[in-house]
Amino acid sequence: MLGPPGRGTRTILAAVALLAVPTMLLFLWPMDGDQALFHLGAQTLADGGVYYRDFWDIKQPGIFWFYVAGEAIWGQVGPRVLEVLLVLVAGAALAARLRRLHAHPLTQVLGPTLVFAPYLLLAYRAGVGQIEGLAVSLLLLHVLLTGLLEDPDDRLTEHDPRRSGPALAAWGVAGLLAGVIAVLKTMYVVLPAVLLVGAVVVLARRHAGRPAILARLAAYALGAAMPLAATLVYLVHHDVAAVAWYTSLELPGQIAALDTLAPPGSVPYLLTTAVRYLWLPALAVAVTVGALLRHPGLRRRWLPAMTTAAVVNAVFVGCVAAQYINGRRLLTLAVLLGVPALLGVDLAARRWRRPGTQGVAVLAALVYGVTATQGIVAAVRTAPLAHPTLDPATADDFAEAMTGSTARADAAPVARLVGPGSGIYVFGDPRIYRRLDARQAVPIMGWSSEFLPPPVWRELTREFACVRPGYVFVDDFSAPYLRAGGPGITALLRSDYDVLSRTPGGTWWGRSDLGPGSARSVLPPQECTPLHATW
Repeated sequence: MLGPPGRGTRTILAAVALLAVPTMLLFLWPMDGDQALFHLGAQTLADGGVYYRDFWDIKQPGIFWFYVAGEAIWGQVGPRVLEVLLVLVAGAALAARLRRLHAHPLTQVLGPTLVFAPYLLLAYRAGVGQIEGLAVSLLLLHVLLTGLLEDPDDRLTEHDPRRSGPALAAWGVAGLLAGVIAVLKTMYVVLPAVLLVGAVVVLARRHAGRPAILARLAAYALGAAMPLAATLVYLVHHDVAAVAWYTSLELPGQIAALDTLAPPGSVPYLLTTAVRYLWLPALAVAVTVGALLRHPGLRRRWLPAMTTAAVVNAVFVGCVAAQYINGRRLLTLAVLLGVPALLGVDLAARRWRRPGTQGVAVLAALVYGVTATQGIVAAVRTAPLAHPTLDPATADDFAEAMTGSTARADAAPVARLVGPGSGIYVFGDPRIYRRLDARQAVPIMGWSSEFLPPPVWRELTREFACVRPGYVFVDDFSAPYLRAGGPGITALLRSDYDVLSRTPGGTWWGRSDLGPGSARSVLPPQECTPLHATW
């Protein structure tokens, strides 16, 4: 037993209430370019469009379906409401599991907040409404449902009537979450797979028996098959399975091979980024490991969980190191590291009076608090704006001020030329579409053009030449990638378009046969071969 039992439901409610304080900051952080792209895609799907046919991005469809569901519930702020609810549910589940494990009441109350602190308080760095942010809650729930934190001394057999039914259901839900993660981003399916191996190891150490383990694995596989099968039916029904196959399985390798994704000194960049975001939770885990080495009983109990967490972290770094390293992706590691870091808190709380353990308590309790430094600074900056994301009229101004975007100034020169719902195309910040109330005329997105390999550029060039959007914006960052990857588009702009204006962020081009104020900004779509029929 780790300490005195908790105080029931009141302890769980206290833990959730404490977690809700930093979680509410998700409503203050601004919408960045990625979120604007997800919103743009969700609008297309909500209007009856099909992902991979009427809108294409390098990601899997899960994040766009998430935005469709969120915006159907509560407009622009809906996805954040769903994200907040997901964090609170995961926090409540963690508090309940800590109570079941008889952790110290202090650990039960502080645990969820300490685990989620890095993600919640650093999410202002474009981490809100992202795949990685959603995955952290799903992975934590996966850990709890599969019993990775269970005591190996708590023996479990397949004949135990109290646990077999609920355990099968829990493993089925865990498999469902793993399937959802795969639909959000195929590459990340390795993360629940590693957690699954760790959970099976714990089951074996609890002497569950082969039939019980196989039954749980079967329930897990059934749960994972549900979202995957539903996605497959959607893809086949809309005849976009071939494009989905390329995007999910072939494209990541092509992206990894791009020279444009390797910043100068990529290995030092990876190390400095990891140190910047992860040194505090890593220190908490290191302190915990040192404490466990002094206590063989606890070491035996928690070794599977800590080993699994370490392997997941290594696999995650391997997944993203081949592509683009940034802070919000590393936040996923911070949350997973937070689970074993709780051990230090609980150990210190139980042994507070013993020599040498006060340092463990101070470090384990304050490490995640210090992580809040950047988040607290950002919160102070946003406090005078009072819930800007709830007011679309001010949300975009706030977002651009926080992220350094020039979307408002970039959209201004064509504001009188582009009517609501007009089809334009932007090589750059998708927030320009929001500023102009316009739609994306070509299915393939123009955001993050540095991620587009040659096959995508060829298809984008074909679509662009077919549709010939009336107005095209090329930002300064995307311009060199456009010249290198899409020389045909560059030639078309020079031959069939005129330069309308230079803005702080780029250049507007207007089709030569469109006069000022023309409402017709694209050719009829039936003149073009659909994306999924040629790719």
